Amino acid sequence: MTKTFNITPVLDHVGGALSLAVMAGLTLAGAAAYASGHDKPSAPIVQLPPVVVTVKRAEPIAQLPAVIVVAKRSASDISA
Repeated sequence: MTKTFNITPVLDHVGGALSLAVMAGLTLAGAAAYASGHDKPSAPIVQLPPVVVTVKRAEPIAQLPAVIVVAKRSASDISA
């Protein structure tokens, strides 16, 4: 009887270890950027001029009158 090699658990452990390494690296990179970014002056805020948008009013849509349909049952009972 031969036993097949299942690579799924190995890939799961490798993927978990790589995920932890990436998260730790991003945390350290963020901390380094935060620590070195306080010496720089902030950029000036640019105020854009106001924008006026004019729109032509749409023509009113013609509304049709309501339609009421009344149906009555026939007096005779039809059975098949």
